[in-house]
Amino acid sequence: IGTDWEIKFSNDFHIDVVPGKYSSSYNDYAYLFNKYTQSRLRTSITIHDEYVKKSKRQDIIRLLKLWKVRKKIPLKTFILEQLIIKGCNGMKYNLLEPLIFTALHYINENIMTIELRDPANSSNIITDR
Repeated sequence: IGTDWEIKFSNDFHIDVVPGKYSSSYNDYAYLFNKYTQSRLRTSITIHDEYVKKSKRQDIIRLLKLWKVRKKIPLKTFILEQLIIKGCNGMKYNLLEPLIFTALHYINENIMTIELRDPANSSNIITDR
C-alpha cells in the first residue's frame, strides 16, 4: 500500500513495519497512506489479528510465510494470509498436507485476478495498486 520496511533478524525471522497514524476517534484503527492512490486508508491491526485467529489457519500461514521468504516470493504477507484463509475455507484444520496443496493451488489459480478486501474495512481493496 505504502512505505513499509522489513526488519531482518537471524534464522529467516523478520518483522514487517508499516507506518500508520492512530485514529483517536476510532478505537483500534489507524490510517495508512496509499502511495499509489495518494490517499489514506483506515484499517485495524487488532481486527486483522482477530480475523487470522478466527480462521484457525495460523500453522499453514506460518509455513507458507517461511516458503515465501525462502523462495523470495514478491508477495505482501498480508495478501498471502488472506489468500490462504480464502483458499482453505471449509477445510478441516488438522491435516497440513492437504491445506498446503489447497492453498497453493488457490493462490496459483487466483493470484492475478482476485479482489481481496481488508477484513477491517471493506472499502479497502488490498489487491489494488
